Amino acid sequence: MTRIARDLTYPAGSVSVEGTLYLPDRQPSGGIALCPGRQRDYRALAFLADALTDRGHAVLATRYRSESLDADAEDVQAAIDFLIRDAGAPAARVGVVGHSRGGMAALLTAAAAERVRTCVAISPITDRVRYLAGARVYAPSRHQDALSFLGGAEFPQRQWALSAISVASRIRIPVLFLHGSLDLVVPSDHSVWMHEALRAAGNEKSELRILPWLGHFFEDRYYGYRFDEVARATVEWVETTLR
Repeated sequence: MTRIARDLTYPAGSVSVEGTLYLPDRQPSGGIALCPGRQRDYRALAFLADALTDRGHAVLATRYRSESLDADAEDVQAAIDFLIRDAGAPAARVGVVGHSRGGMAALLTAAAAERVRTCVAISPITDRVRYLAGARVYAPSRHQDALSFLGGAEFPQRQWALSAISVASRIRIPVLFLHGSLDLVVPSDHSVWMHEALRAAGNEKSELRILPWLGHFFEDRYYGYRFDEVARATVEWVETTLR
């Protein structure tokens, strides 16, 4: 399939956000906001954008407005607005897909935006309080790094309020969690906690898949990368739940 990729900026409130719009060579059958990790490197998820576009979806990969995580969900909701308004995506067939930081942004968006019909969270941070507490114990240098981008551990109530798990009861749509068993950046516990919280809140459309031997950046130890496996699982979930 011929794909069209276009770098652009889109409005999010009073600011403009950078991104890349991927379009199929026909009228889009759906719209997907693609949310990258901490470094905002959405091009690292181009394998997901290509796979989704090949199935006819318009994909807007966002770079967020800043390195701060606090407005990510707002930026993702604005990306959905753009997909519907300017990219021709049908309003009844939109979803969010995110990795790491973007997995948390996708979940927060799923809780806040009624138009979102499906979500794939890949290796998401879901509990900022427990993330900081765990890093302090097993990875002191990672803990110091996390303090800078999560805004400090001295305000646990604020960290909890900004965590996806705090709004689990508001997520009623299908959610797929993909998490590697060898993820040493964001332990797979985060997906387990969120999946259990969704189930406890009555969301029976949540599914958890722990992928053996997979690391945070889709690496399979020293055997290469499993991009195809992650892309296939993502596309199948989106196709099934947006059908």
